[in-house]
Amino acid sequence: MLDNLKGQPLHFKTYDCLCDIYITYMSELLELTKTVKQMENLKMVIKDEQLQNVLVSFLEKYVISNATMPLSERRSYIVKYISLAHINILSFKCLGNIFRYYHTYNKEYGHMIESSLSDIANSDEITFFIAILYSLTIVYEMIVNKYGVVVLTTPEAKSLKLLIKQFLNLKEFKSPRRHYVQLLCFAINYSLKDKSKYSFFYFVHYFVDLLTEDNDRTAVLNFLKEKVPKKAEKNDAVLFLANHLQKVKSGTSSEKPKVTNIPKENKENVNPKKKLKAPRRGGRPVLGKKPTTRKTKSVVKKTIQRNVDTETDVSDDVTIVLDSETDDLEESLTALRV
Repeated sequence: MLDNLKGQPLHFKTYDCLCDIYITYMSELLELTKTVKQMENLKMVIKDEQLQNVLVSFLEKYVISNATMPLSERRSYIVKYISLAHINILSFKCLGNIFRYYHTYNKEYGHMIESSLSDIANSDEITFFIAILYSLTIVYEMIVNKYGVVVLTTPEAKSLKLLIKQFLNLKEFKSPRRHYVQLLCFAINYSLKDKSKYSFFYFVHYFVDLLTEDNDRTAVLNFLKEKVPKKAEKNDAVLFLANHLQKVKSGTSSEKPKVTNIPKENKENVNPKKKLKAPRRGGRPVLGKKPTTRKTKSVVKKTIQRNVDTETDVSDDVTIVLDSETDDLEESLTALRV
């Protein structure tokens, strides 16, 4: 296995070759499917979680924070991982393993992450939201695994807040016409999976400010009341989000609103029905879909060209160890699509 090479030169070469084989094969196959549709049956997808973890582990241990390696080389290794997702070899949720560094290593890899997210958002808005939520849940679950509970004053919790704010500064969040109700509903479904995830509501509230319409805020509040288990109605984190939704609705906002019971009123069954489509990533056609016009240059290539000449020191911000257990969010998404 790659892990046994422990960062030796052969380790880097093996990673490079593995990525190149997948990318070359899939790129040529996509071209062939334009004329021979049956070729789509030969598509190659990395579903093995062990192999996914091997690729991510290599980047985390030997690339992302490796200040001794030229920044251009670090970016080239990361860009190959991103490319695997943009041509559907890796699931889009795997990008969360890179996107979660958007704040911590913004100077080094921020433009690459922004370019990737922009391309996803232009192809499918819901996929864009889910990719960001996966990034946040990876970080959140590592906080829980480290401390057992979430303490908002810890460096890791503060780092997660900064990551959310960094995401919210993206231009894709500046449009009031996006499906922010679905984004909040995805996050609510994830947070209510079990007690250890309730504290995620303390971070979800940052997205509430995206809701500019009274109907949207009411829809999210009703969805929360519809989904929350009876035994969790008085949970501090649940009440925190409920109060924040009401305060935003009434024109005020507070970082720590007073906790009160969730108001009793007629419930509306809010069930956003937005199907998750396979995104056309990087301008490349998705197998089984009608081919579309390619962009002149892939997002990752443009990213390298834009960033390769500028090197900066590695950030000293807090980093959190990878946790790949984010399947609950995928289950939440499935539930919302029913």
